[in-house]
Amino acid sequence: MIIILAALLLTAAGCSGRNDPGTDASTDGSLDGLDGSDGTGPAAPTPPEAPSPPVLTPCPDGWREIEDTDTGAVTCDPWPEGGAHECEDDEAHFPGDPGCTTIGTPCGTDDWATDLPTDRTIIYVLAGAPSGGDGSETSPHATIAEAMSGADPGDVVALSKGTFDEVVVVGAGVTLWGACTAETLVSSSTPNDMSGTIVPARSDTEVRNLTISGERPGVFNGVSGRTMALSGVIIRDARTNGVYTYGTITLQNVAIRDTRSAHDLDHQGTGIEVAEGGVAEMSRVVLEGNRVAGAYAWGAGSSIVASDMVMRGTLPSETNRDYGYGLIVQAGAVGRVERALIEANRCAGIHVAEGGAFLQASDIVVRDNLPCALDASMGRGILVELGASLELSRAHIASNRDAGVSFATGSHGDLTDVVITGTQTSATDDNMGFGIAVQEASDVRVTRAILEGNHSAGIIASLAGTSMDLVDVSVYGTQRSSTAAYYEAEGVFITSGATATITRAHLEGNVRSGLLLHGPGTSATIFDLTILETVGIPLVNSGFGLWISAGAGATITRALIEGNRDIGVSAEGDGTVLSLTDAMIIDTRSQDGSGLWGRGLQAMHVARVDLTRTVLEHNQEIGLTAIHPGTEVLGTDVVIKDTIERGCASSTCAGFGHGCGLCALGEAHVDLTSFLITGNVLCGVQIGFGADDETGPFTVGGSVDLHDGTVSNSPIGVNVQTGDYDLMRLMEGVWYLDNDTNLDMSVLPVPDMGLEEI
Repeated sequence: MIIILAALLLTAAGCSGRNDPGTDASTDGSLDGLDGSDGTGPAAPTPPEAPSPPVLTPCPDGWREIEDTDTGAVTCDPWPEGGAHECEDDEAHFPGDPGCTTIGTPCGTDDWATDLPTDRTIIYVLAGAPSGGDGSETSPHATIAEAMSGADPGDVVALSKGTFDEVVVVGAGVTLWGACTAETLVSSSTPNDMSGTIVPARSDTEVRNLTISGERPGVFNGVSGRTMALSGVIIRDARTNGVYTYGTITLQNVAIRDTRSAHDLDHQGTGIEVAEGGVAEMSRVVLEGNRVAGAYAWGAGSSIVASDMVMRGTLPSETNRDYGYGLIVQAGAVGRVERALIEANRCAGIHVAEGGAFLQASDIVVRDNLPCALDASMGRGILVELGASLELSRAHIASNRDAGVSFATGSHGDLTDVVITGTQTSATDDNMGFGIAVQEASDVRVTRAILEGNHSAGIIASLAGTSMDLVDVSVYGTQRSSTAAYYEAEGVFITSGATATITRAHLEGNVRSGLLLHGPGTSATIFDLTILETVGIPLVNSGFGLWISAGAGATITRALIEGNRDIGVSAEGDGTVLSLTDAMIIDTRSQDGSGLWGRGLQAMHVARVDLTRTVLEHNQEIGLTAIHPGTEVLGTDVVIKDTIERGCASSTCAGFGHGCGLCALGEAHVDLTSFLITGNVLCGVQIGFGADDETGPFTVGGSVDLHDGTVSNSPIGVNVQTGDYDLMRLMEGVWYLDNDTNLDMSVLPVPDMGLEEI
């Protein structure tokens, strides 16, 4: 039967929230030719285009493909199955290699290297030889200094097995060539933080096939423009720096390990330091167990260019327990890194900061970085701040703390084909844990990214002037914090004046909110957004799909917001504006513990929401709700269907399970044109007063205007609790089909609107 609502007043048995029955009346009206089966009603929104996944393959040679069966993401790991091998002191496991490789040539049975060149003059040095030798193989020099004093450009000073306790000044064009890294050691026992065990006297010097140590920097290239090369070299247990350069130094097949802090400075112990216009070019380099930083470039014109590199286990300063970064590019320096593993460092794996510093990185893994030892802060994968820039591609950022990639204070970023997984909360307060954080007037573009299993938020953007452009982004499985406290945990968090453009994004399994916009002036333009499986936090236990708040603005086109907790989409705050076009908000679930909430879309506190071709389906408690004076929801081609009861409907909130399609309270206004509201478990539309947890009950109720749509297949079509409501506002081209009762004016329970339960 088809009925046009005029003044139809019927009470649904068992649904009233008070003892006095409602008033009822009825009329059939004239509906010739309309039987509800002619397809009248809004069409379902066109499904959004799925985000393109990041492409990290083909992996670099020797790297191993790993597929995440949950997300389909394919990442590249530098190690064989089983991980990096434990190596001998003269070996290293380089990225892409199947196992350990000897650095330099293996030791032979002779005193000197077996592969010395035959077309160059060889000057021999034998550890423990008597003084007065002539440098021949039969009468070698006793010290390196003796050999260098007679060496000419192009000569080779060949060192035997043994230990040489001296400072070595390598002459112009001379090569220092050890027997092997396992048995040739150059180590000065004379302390000096400002000069090295090995120092180039001029350009074109080379050091090969030996180990360097001592109570000073291992290699000190202190003159701008001076060139030096290290090949098949191990530097271990040096002081202040493994390598320090103002000039240009190249390193190939080199390991720098366990550099100690300076004798009289707190912030030293770096593996490589490149300063004030210096250049370090590295290929197949392992930096591990150094202090303060694995590699550090600072000053305009300075640069680090690295490939096939491992940078791990950097320790804090021995004196003040601060720092411990993997790679620092600072104060106008430039870095370019490819095919690298950066893991288990302190504070951050990579830090880019100040003066227009810039890092370009590709085919890298940044993982398992740890909090600062000094105060347990950070532990980030990558930190970019103070006007610096990052260009990152084909990267896996995994299992860091605080933030996977963080931008702050006017920094810039361009991320392409990245996977960011498993970022943990801060070690100090169980907060943070963002996959990507963009703040303080920074601007970042992200293209083809998956964020999975991070804590608190997959992506956050905050503060005035911040902008973020997301294209083809998926956010899965953002985890809840373990603390029993209130922490936001959004998939994407945009706040305080930030702007964002998001295209083809998929957010799944987030905590509290899949996407949060917060703060005056905040805005976002979003296309093809999918938000799935947002979960809650203990006590707080919320898991919004999308949260627009406190004056933020968002335009979202082609969105799927599915399987979240508490609220699929929330828009709240004076000045907040949300536009949803071609959106589906589906299967929002109640909290696990309390069984409360589970709303599809909520607008409150003077927010405005515009809906076009939007479906709210199979949510719990309410499909769409609006509350507070000035709040407004305007919709065209809107479907609200199959809203079910709260999770606690059969236990702790029995009789208050709700299940309304549309609910307008407290002077909020909803206007729908070309709509379908159907199959909701309690009622299709509810108009009432409601209450706020801070201000108490409202004295003026909500309002709804309906045009050209259908309300059908619910126990109650419309529940109106404001007695003088103009029912004609619900009649313009509206059909009421197959409801048990088309209009009920009793006081059904009104869902709580405050957030005190979240």
